[in-house]
Amino acid sequence: MKAFLGALSFFCLSLFFAEQAYAELSLIEFLNEVEQKNLMIKMENSKVRASEAEAIGIRIPSPMVSVSQMREEGAGSAIGFEVNQSLPFPTKVLSDRSARKYENAAQAARYSQRKNEILVDARMKFVELWAAQERLQLFDVKRNVLKEHLKISRSQTRSDSFATVHLLRAESDFDLLGIEMENAQQVVRELTARLAEMIDADPAEWKVILKEPPESSIPSNEKHPSAPNEAEKIALKKSSEARVSEARSAWLPDLSFRYKEMGSTSMSPKTKEIMLGLSVPLYFWQPYAENAKASAEKMAADYELQQQRRSNEASRTILLSKIHSLKKQVDTLKTSLIPRAEKRVRLTHGISLRDMESLQNHRETMEALPELQMKALDLRLEFERSVAEFEKIYGIEGRIQ
Repeated sequence: MKAFLGALSFFCLSLFFAEQAYAELSLIEFLNEVEQKNLMIKMENSKVRASEAEAIGIRIPSPMVSVSQMREEGAGSAIGFEVNQSLPFPTKVLSDRSARKYENAAQAARYSQRKNEILVDARMKFVELWAAQERLQLFDVKRNVLKEHLKISRSQTRSDSFATVHLLRAESDFDLLGIEMENAQQVVRELTARLAEMIDADPAEWKVILKEPPESSIPSNEKHPSAPNEAEKIALKKSSEARVSEARSAWLPDLSFRYKEMGSTSMSPKTKEIMLGLSVPLYFWQPYAENAKASAEKMAADYELQQQRRSNEASRTILLSKIHSLKKQVDTLKTSLIPRAEKRVRLTHGISLRDMESLQNHRETMEALPELQMKALDLRLEFERSVAEFEKIYGIEGRIQ
């Protein structure tokens, strides 16, 4: 019976998709396409490259070179040049360089985290579309069950008024099922468009039948290493520490250098001038304000990291408990309830339908199997969503099958 229903379901789905040739697609194939073609991943990668460019080298003011001409009445003219260079105190330069390196590390961690979230969402959307296609098949199976039951019920209406009432209810349920099937078809169309968007494909032309994705494995109960969303916070904290060091250096003087050379005239000899200068932080409130601002930002970054860690641990505890609970429910349906429903279907085929009780039992028995299979799909989706939430925190790497 199970094999028969499976073949019938696939045939029904094939009829629904008979307008065009639909290719089969596996989960790993889809995720590989997402990784290569997704525009959001490409955009985040571009931000990383821009951040890498920003982190290159040290930052000091560019030298200024000027050319001058001096004219003396009756003595001709002289041409000279001047070079000016300002050099920040070394700790300012080094601290700025360190801060930019950590900001680049934070951007790289943000890219890794965002890519992980996109892949997790892509897998979840794939599972949802597969489940929607499976649900559409089960609706069609249920519809055929009702159609067969209506034939049997009509044979009882001639002599039994209760059978007539039963028939009217079955006919109404048959029509309502048609509405539910239309809704299921619309869900399939919408999810197909969402998956096409994730790989930058035209939704009107991207048509697939999804292979059943493998059930996600249950995450380990062992304590996990730092989550991807913590890596960004750690890098930002280190960047803020470097900015504090830079702000404290605001009290230290900058060095300025000037070299000037002027040619000779008939009235004056050639001259050379060298000047070294140090800046004096006379307006003390400016360095104080910079230091206070950097210290406050460092404290905020530290608090953000602590809050993220606490949030991750709370989510980990809640999600692991939910995942284990849903897994037990899914297994119970697969190993106990659905096999029993299949056995009842087999036994029902051998029973003669002579009264209202047997007629009602026939319908309930035949409908129970697809309804339990739909329940199993719903629980599978809840299980996969919980695993997806866990993987958004701790990463999907190494868990894709």
